[in-house]
Amino acid sequence: KKKKMTIWVVDNRVRQRGIKASMTQKLIQTLRSLSRTDIQTDVQIVSTTNDARRIRGGVVVLSGSSLSIASGNVERAHAAITAVTIALGQGIPILGICFGFQLLAFMYGMQVEKLSAGIRGERHVVGYGTVYINHQDAVKIGDDVLSDKIFAAHVHGVQFHPEATHDGKAWLHRWLQCHLLNVKN
Repeated sequence: KKKKMTIWVVDNRVRQRGIKASMTQKLIQTLRSLSRTDIQTDVQIVSTTNDARRIRGGVVVLSGSSLSIASGNVERAHAAITAVTIALGQGIPILGICFGFQLLAFMYGMQVEKLSAGIRGERHVVGYGTVYINHQDAVKIGDDVLSDKIFAAHVHGVQFHPEATHDGKAWLHRWLQCHLLNVKN
């Protein structure tokens, strides 16, 4: 019998159109395409704090957004903050993507800064391959813009969209398989 695991996708979209909205839709489609012979995945969308309160087991994935932590939009991320709080309390693995990464950084006490010019396009990131980057905010250490960070055991963030490239999707599948096999549901 297949083991059933839930992937809780926190949908941080503010609008249903635009590049960030299409990235979130692509993320959801990528996660739904996961297939393993020993694991059946169930993708649940979290868009409200009430949705977040349903989280039990599995993994939590925080999507990108057009919201800006550096511009003070953190107060509009109630569902994501609730989801992170619940996941941390239950020991559920968390992956923050782009805005989700910046939100995790903020919650872990790091500074999120507005960039003087946005960064967009495909880039090679060591350990991930070619990935798509599209952001106006960044988490910096000195002059270096972070591309990823492990904040705590099972809490990982990436400042790019793994759902947008072949290499990124391969990495995302590996991350999920590793964490889905090691969590209680």
